Amino acid sequence: MNTINTKIESVRQLADFAMQYLDIDGVTLTIVPGARLLQRLSGPDYELHAAIFKTAVDHAYQLVVDCYRPASLVICHEMVHLKQYEDGRLSIDKTTGNCNWEGDTFTKDTPYYQRPWEEEAFGLQSTIYKQFKHR
Repeated sequence: MNTINTKIESVRQLADFAMQYLDIDGVTLTIVPGARLLQRLSGPDYELHAAIFKTAVDHAYQLVVDCYRPASLVICHEMVHLKQYEDGRLSIDKTTGNCNWEGDTFTKDTPYYQRPWEEEAFGLQSTIYKQFKHR
């Protein structure tokens, strides 16, 4: 098995655990490598190592990962976003880039670390990862 496939498999194990921990059920998650895409999507105040995207199919998501960097906490972080999407608390307007969080609209210019959905994801990522390591 090559390095990228090995990385994808380890991401799959962590993502599956995180979905179980967060009580996410009935979703399809595809994991794909995409370092260049993540680099292009990174902002001036943050660098993406993974990102989750809703697909056109209900309850189907694509997790894009940078296979060249360790990103265990980032995977847990992205699974929190998947939960937020599934709960209907987070949505993104693909035409404007604005986010709707619990009924409030945030522009794409909202500083990354001031986005409440990011604060929640940062707050839970370590807990999920610790539970994964101690299973």
